[in-house]
Amino acid sequence: MKTKKVVKRKFNFKKFLILILLIYIVINGTYYLLKRPVKNIIITGNKEVKDYEIIEAANLKNYPSFIRLNKSKITKILKQNPLIKDVKIKKNFIVGANKSDYHYIDVNLKDFEPTIIADIKNIKEGDICPKCGGKI
Repeated sequence: MKTKKVVKRKFNFKKFLILILLIYIVINGTYYLLKRPVKNIIITGNKEVKDYEIIEAANLKNYPSFIRLNKSKITKILKQNPLIKDVKIKKNFIVGANKSDYHYIDVNLKDFEPTIIADIKNIKEGDICPKCGGKI
């Protein structure tokens, strides 16, 4: 009868530390996003109802988390007001305009199409040239 040889594995501290670090980053990133408040509430096309009344009716006066905003619930609440005909809620971004001190405001990700898609690499001495095949 053969006896099984039990192989005891060594504890890999490096892998354990990386796992703990990844878990920490995911948890803190999620917490940060859930706690991140709305920065600005902009109301446009409004003549009948005051802005602060809309913000209070939509329960936005405490500037809730950007992630936790329930657009359909806010739309439903605001449409109950007879003075409000239509509601559009946008979660848009501000991005750089590739110029110092210039920004694009009210940007959706679908507003941009890439002009070029490339596989970019930092070259080193001794790499092969993609055009001629020689060394760089």
